[in-house]
Amino acid sequence: MPRRFTYNIVVPVTPTPVGMVALLLAGRISFMKLKTFSEKKGNDWKMVYLARCEGTDTATITWKIDLQGTGLVADRMDIQALSTCYENGCIWWRICADEQCAVLPSDGRLTSVDNVSGSSVITISATLSQGQGNVSWQHTQLFRQSAQDVSNPFDVQIFLKSVKN
Repeated sequence: MPRRFTYNIVVPVTPTPVGMVALLLAGRISFMKLKTFSEKKGNDWKMVYLARCEGTDTATITWKIDLQGTGLVADRMDIQALSTCYENGCIWWRICADEQCAVLPSDGRLTSVDNVSGSSVITISATLSQGQGNVSWQHTQLFRQSAQDVSNPFDVQIFLKSVKN
């Protein structure tokens, strides 16, 4: 039984990007946006994206999927996450389930993740760092897309199964 959540910076829909809590059956998906992130809208190129705040060296954003107490666990996940880096900017995506973590590609390719099987708590994180000069914060961008684009640069589909007694 698959469940999906997506994020589009142009057209935020439920779950909304700031402080979201949405139901995944009886479980929860929590979005933890740190103070070191801001939504950016470039009037010159008409692009929108999430970036770390000006003057910060690094920032991490995390989504947590909590299925505890639902009688369900993850079977597998399909994830698509689009990131853009300039100069020497670096974005490191990872997914953790229990004590196992895996690195995710940041180029928008759909990736199947099997190491989540049997897990009831999963986190998906992106850490933004590096860049050059006083605009280094601008060299790492999450979900960069045209201000008219309605596609979802972050798309997570989780396949669930019942807990075996």
